[in-house]
Amino acid sequence: MEKSLKVINLKYFYIVPCVIGCFLPTLSADLIYQIESESTILKILGTTLFLFGISFNVILRGLNLKLLLVSLFLTSFFYIFSISSFLFDSSDSLNHLLRACLATLICYFFLVISKNESKSLLLVITIFLSFIALIGVASILFNFSNGEKFPVLNISSTKSIIFEQNVYGIAMFFLIFICMRYKEISSKKIVKYFIIPLAFFALLFSFYRTVYLCLIVLLFLNSSRKFIHSMIILAFGGLAFIYFGDVELISNILKLEQISNLTGRLEMYKIGWDLFLQSPYIGLSELSIPFYLQYTTFHNLILDTLICGGILGLILLLVTYFLLL
Repeated sequence: MEKSLKVINLKYFYIVPCVIGCFLPTLSADLIYQIESESTILKILGTTLFLFGISFNVILRGLNLKLLLVSLFLTSFFYIFSISSFLFDSSDSLNHLLRACLATLICYFFLVISKNESKSLLLVITIFLSFIALIGVASILFNFSNGEKFPVLNISSTKSIIFEQNVYGIAMFFLIFICMRYKEISSKKIVKYFIIPLAFFALLFSFYRTVYLCLIVLLFLNSSRKFIHSMIILAFGGLAFIYFGDVELISNILKLEQISNLTGRLEMYKIGWDLFLQSPYIGLSELSIPFYLQYTTFHNLILDTLICGGILGLILLLVTYFLLL
């Protein structure tokens, strides 16, 4: 009993470092203060914080070998990626192996968290993402961003706070999802009247159409009053576009021209498919992508997986998805 109370009282000493450690590598302060090798420094700090948190958890409650093996299986596709990286270019393959090990530990952390601790985990994630949302919105209002311009207000997206605006959009969607779907969070007034509107605003300026679609689905699945409020907001927003906007303006906002030609992705997919055929069973690793493309991804999860880990990597990834569902 005393040991259980001790674990409960000290839970934030491993939950907070683990959460911050997971998110820290995605942040960037480059627009405010330039730091040499910022990305590397943040990755090291994030990894150190997470390892401290997970080690503290193991010290308090011991190592659950069964869950560790489950975590290893669920993240096995990462190890396929590291093997393909070693075969393609052994000089950088160690980083991929370390990343795979870290992914296993992150999976273990979420599996080992108890039901009572999961509430605290959601609370910590909500606070942290709300802080990120606030910084992002502030960067818009004070014109600190250097991302894409919004045609109506001529302001920038939240790209400068999170290194990649799509990641920012996903994070804001995750924040809205938590605030709407979990009563322990949604029942708080500050969540209803401040955090949710803040997250909506931040998500809007992520300019990530996929997240827009996911948000609409979430609103329809939500049966609470917040659903009605959100639909009213969307309705007024739609009327405003119809009244004040024109077809060309709306096309610019939604990037309809990019949709019509798939942002040039059909050509990218052809290049990616040719890459996959060079090593279909275990892949060529993600290290090969910059050699054939100016980007580090083909913007397609299936194709990226086939290139990085081949058919074996894709099978393991799909198995993981189905097991988690």
